Amino acid sequence: MNAIKRAALAVSTLFLLFATSDCLAETMYVTDLMEITMRTGRGVGNKIIAMLESGQRVRVLEANDDWTLVELSDGKQGWVLSRFLTRSEPKSSLLEKLQQKHDKLAEDSKVLKDENAVLKSENNRLKSELETRNKAFEELSVKYKTLKKESAEYIELKASEKEARQKAGVLSSKTQQLEEEVSRLRTQQSIRWFVAGAGVLFVGFLIGLISRRKRRRSSLLS
Repeated sequence: MNAIKRAALAVSTLFLLFATSDCLAETMYVTDLMEITMRTGRGVGNKIIAMLESGQRVRVLEANDDWTLVELSDGKQGWVLSRFLTRSEPKSSLLEKLQQKHDKLAEDSKVLKDENAVLKSENNRLKSELETRNKAFEELSVKYKTLKKESAEYIELKASEKEARQKAGVLSSKTQQLEEEVSRLRTQQSIRWFVAGAGVLFVGFLIGLISRRKRRRSSLLS
């Protein structure tokens, strides 16, 4: 019988230990009040060692009906009234967090709007620059086509000039040959005229000589 009692006592002790362990691991929050006091002991007559704000997180070390021993994030321990603690985060704390998130989102939205304005301005600048470059490209394209046409005409003119030079060279050669032929003919004509003149003079000389002889003979006969 004693063994059964001891076993039951051991089970009860283990159960209490587990229950206490679960309680100690629990996290609670200060209720929706502006501030509550944390004291050195259970009872309002004990010294106040800290003021806890609404929504502040505490770690439960020992839970009782009226007072609870808690530990703060900085390691300080003290007693607070149990009715001012709650397992769920207070609405005021949630509202504050939501307000902070809203403010953060509003700030992010403003930053995004500013960035969007900058990007829009940059986009307009790039669009204007693109239009200017497209216009310049079209002008260059027209100039290129004109230059290509003029180049083709220039190449054609060069070919025509080369052909004309070749023809001019042939004509110059023929002209030079003709000039040489004319010069040769003139030389021959001059020689002929010289010979003809000399012949005429020689004939005149002979005629004069014969005439003189006839005159002499006539004078001797008379």
